[in-house]
Amino acid sequence: MGGYVRMYPERETEPIAAPRLNLRAITALSGFAGVAPAPGWQHRGPVVHIEADHFSIIEDHVAEAAAHLRRRLDALADQ
Repeated sequence: MGGYVRMYPERETEPIAAPRLNLRAITALSGFAGVAPAPGWQHRGPVVHIEADHFSIIEDHVAEAAAHLRRRLDALADQ
């Protein structure tokens, strides 16, 4: 993770043309209760909030996350 943090200042961002879906975990991790989440304006495209934390969204809540992704992919296929 430290390596990624060092790369961010050097990285030039460019618009992404691919469809996207933001799955946002809305439960704070232990010890981070006072930290504000990333503001919504930083996320482009549809957003789905899941009652999970950063880790449990892909562990304990993986079925819910996958269902949201499946619905998004199905909607894209229907376009």
